[in-house]
Amino acid sequence: GEPHASAAYFTAAHRAAAESGDGDVRGWLLANEAVIAHAEGRFGGACDLLIEAVELTRARSNLRRRAWVLALHARSLAADTRRSPSRRSVLSLLDTSHEVLINVADPPGGADFFDHGRLEGVRGSALLNLGAADDAEVALDAALRHRAAGDIKGRALLQLDLARCRVLQ
Repeated sequence: GEPHASAAYFTAAHRAAAESGDGDVRGWLLANEAVIAHAEGRFGGACDLLIEAVELTRARSNLRRRAWVLALHARSLAADTRRSPSRRSVLSLLDTSHEVLINVADPPGGADFFDHGRLEGVRGSALLNLGAADDAEVALDAALRHRAAGDIKGRALLQLDLARCRVLQ
């Protein structure tokens, strides 16, 4: 809601990440910045940030974070019509995210909250952006079943995507 405040935050955060020399922190920061770019409809910008975040998190981050960044990249790529993504390239990123996530032993916590249910939600959103409403509906239904009843915002966002599926069907 406050683009100038957000930009100032990210400028300061990037400076701190550079000073720390921690690639994991920088990858996490870029992914969060990409979430905002995606929400603002700047899908190409989100993809650019996530390409770098994928590289930074590949060797430096825990598996849950790597899976999250890969899934975010798939979602933004699917929405970026300028890049004309193939369904295959988007699904490849989602499949890689899944393969990474199945090797996670620790429970979600703190900033590393990504899980299989959230991956299904991202998969549904990406498929919806590719125009595959039937496949998106299956993934979104699975994601909704995994969301806690108290996760009002998460459930509402999934239901909005499900409504988009039904309009497209």
